[in-house]
Amino acid sequence: MLEALEKFQQLAIHFQPQLLGIPGLLLVSAGLCIWLAGLRWRKLIAAVAAALFVGCIVKNFAEYSFVVIAVISAITAIIAAAIEKIAMSVLAILIAVFIVLFFFAWPSVVYDETIADTSSDPNSVVIWPEYDLAEEVIPAPKAVEITVSYFSFFTDRLKNSFANLSSFHFAFASFAAILVVVITLIIPNTMMALTCALIGTILIAEGMFLLLLYKGSEPVTIVSRNPVIYATVLVAMIAFGTVIQILLQAPLRKATKIQKKDDDNGEKK
Repeated sequence: MLEALEKFQQLAIHFQPQLLGIPGLLLVSAGLCIWLAGLRWRKLIAAVAAALFVGCIVKNFAEYSFVVIAVISAITAIIAAAIEKIAMSVLAILIAVFIVLFFFAWPSVVYDETIADTSSDPNSVVIWPEYDLAEEVIPAPKAVEITVSYFSFFTDRLKNSFANLSSFHFAFASFAAILVVVITLIIPNTMMALTCALIGTILIAEGMFLLLLYKGSEPVTIVSRNPVIYATVLVAMIAFGTVIQILLQAPLRKATKIQKKDDDNGEKK
């Protein structure tokens, strides 16, 4: 997959600038809000995450129209917003399971490469030789086609790698899920803060990836040279965002309790 990412990087550099710059800024902005203040946006985070997850599940396992999928996703989002704490807990469990499985599948996902000129092979990704050496700007329709093709390739490679994991790996992922449940029951706000910090960090990283492509840089190549350093930075960002959210949440909870106490005293009078 590393080679495929580098190939996509070479093509994405030539996308129309607004296709990289605007989404990049939006992702970084949203990521910063969730990274440092995700607990205050947890209803929205739970709603969006639930809608996206259910929408993807329905799209892959049922042949419904876009309207039906949109309606199901919207209903799911409303329910998730109403029970945001439970929804955030489920989201944390899913993220933990995914991280564990991805860790075990990492070698086959990243280093087992199959790139071809045809999409007939499910393990191959279509390439566009006409854009290899061209300096022309790739128009929006073709950019969307390229992005969708590579996204399908990455998701198929990921699913195939997960399917080849042993029962031991899935048992370890189950243990991680149970651990998240236990931590959530003991310190729910901390787990929600950690989840928000993780999501925010990922959005910031994705936004920076697009902005670097917008500037003509090669982020995949840069990160692949020193993956440990950048992984350490991401972990530090997650930890920092978690701590900041907990510190910001404490005064808010205290103010809420004081306001509630004042309201109760006012009713008694």
